[in-house]
Amino acid sequence: MKCLCCGKTIRENASNAEKEWSWHKKCVKSFFMTEEMPFLDITKEQLERLANETVNEGLTVPGVQKNYPCICPVTRMQDLQL
Repeated sequence: MKCLCCGKTIRENASNAEKEWSWHKKCVKSFFMTEEMPFLDITKEQLERLANETVNEGLTVPGVQKNYPCICPVTRMQDLQL
């Protein structure tokens, strides 16, 4: 099993918490700044309702956004596409 944070293997001798979380304890501490994995007390229905509300109110832009500037070097003008 691999850690969902760093991608390194979680060893067989790891704690039960690390195996249950699929995170190393050090990764939990560095990412969340806590000793224990945070627990989000939210149901799937609540999450779906919140997602629908934010999309319907125009607070989010759904879909993949592709209007970003190119960060690779352009060697020819025809390679530049907007």
